[in-house]
Amino acid sequence: PGCDRPISWTQAHHIVSWLDGGRTSLDNGVLMCLFHHHEIEKADWTVAIRRGRAWFTPPTWIDPARTPRINPMHHPPPRQ
Repeated sequence: PGCDRPISWTQAHHIVSWLDGGRTSLDNGVLMCLFHHHEIEKADWTVAIRRGRAWFTPPTWIDPARTPRINPMHHPPPRQ
């Protein structure tokens, strides 16, 4: 969350790794920049799709409450 890289600089990330039986499909993938793609795999981040949006849950050393968050960069909140 908070990454400002353009979509053209991203690559697909399997939410459930294909090594763990995850499918290569739109419902099991999110786009991530190279830096964050490596970071999410090194740390204890989790990703879930809710209502068509990717929610990222940080590891406890970043947020002890592990509060899920989204990246509003490419999907800003609706206008009031």
